[in-house]
Amino acid sequence: MRRNFKNKKIRLLLLILLMVTVGYAFLSTTLKINGTANIKGNTWNIHWDSDSLEVLDGSVTGTVDVDNTGKNLTYIVNLHQPGDYYEFTIDVVNEGTVDGMISINNFTPVVTDENDQTVALPSYLKYSLTYADGQAIEENHKLAKQSGSTPTREKYKITLEFDKDTDTLPDSVESLTITSNVPYNQADDEAFEREKKTLSTYTITFDANGGSVSPTTKEVKEEGRYGELPVPTKNGYTFLGWYLGNTKITSKDVVRITKNETLEARYAKIDYTITYDLNGGVNSVNNPSGYSADTETITLEEPTKSGYTFTGWTGSNGNTPQKNVIIPTGSTGNKNYTANWEKGSYTITYNLDGGTNNPNNPSTYSVDTEDFVLQDPTKEGYVFKGWTTDGLNTPT
Repeated sequence: MRRNFKNKKIRLLLLILLMVTVGYAFLSTTLKINGTANIKGNTWNIHWDSDSLEVLDGSVTGTVDVDNTGKNLTYIVNLHQPGDYYEFTIDVVNEGTVDGMISINNFTPVVTDENDQTVALPSYLKYSLTYADGQAIEENHKLAKQSGSTPTREKYKITLEFDKDTDTLPDSVESLTITSNVPYNQADDEAFEREKKTLSTYTITFDANGGSVSPTTKEVKEEGRYGELPVPTKNGYTFLGWYLGNTKITSKDVVRITKNETLEARYAKIDYTITYDLNGGVNSVNNPSGYSADTETITLEEPTKSGYTFTGWTGSNGNTPQKNVIIPTGSTGNKNYTANWEKGSYTITYNLDGGTNNPNNPSTYSVDTEDFVLQDPTKEGYVFKGWTTDGLNTPT
């Protein structure tokens, strides 16, 4: 699957035409007492209301324009990569004295490429033109005439999205024009008032699952987007996302819940390293090379080094050598420890059996003392035959 999104954007021109026709003219005649006659014509005035435009959400920006006739709505947006989307609402208003109605039930958009050739809507592109509450547009839906000086309104929602789950991408920058018709004709006896869905607002509670989060709740509206979601923190863990059951919820997802819900944070445990500088020594096999936040408390054991005494660890525990170093459960971060040593000094004890030691024989030595040969002691009237020691019973 190709995931190189550079220069893969889609340029879209969305043209929504408000098709209006008048089946016949309504006329009313008023006869005045003075004998003259006036003819008053009914007016037909259904159009897009640019002042009602409201951008609901989107990861990219778009341009929306209504022409001076009020019948043509043009929408331009660049979608750069999967997951990009744009969504807005706008009203159709009836400021006339004649009821209008939707005349057909086929709202399949016509898609053309940059050469003005008709093409299929790409599989990676999601486009919808619906009522603002998400319901499909219906044939014979009535848009009543203006009531007094108050226009009658119907709010529409337009959504365009580069499918975040697509396995198909355009080979290069692709320019498409999408044209949809919203055809209003003069209403007849079969026209009906649409039963509009009441969109509910729900409260989302954020369960940080052992971490911390702010805010802890958010209100979302049915059929809208979740919008910005807080990012929780938990020591020793990386946040993976919010989940409703086993479904991951993102800011771009549409709200499909039917009651207040709780989103639970999920995390991945972070593994940390423990590095040792033994300064020539040998580490204990029980000292671990890593840990995580939920590892049981670790107490470091002492290393060994021939001829030296271990004085303690320095490093992540500070600059003062400590023999008792503990990494408690819940700790975080990589650790490093350096072994500190003190050179050992050893005593040489002589049993001279009544003799006198040679003054050149040392009384101590250490691991880095140069090799030496013991000199013969003296004892009046005796000949020195040699030294013995543990494991050496024959004088030498």
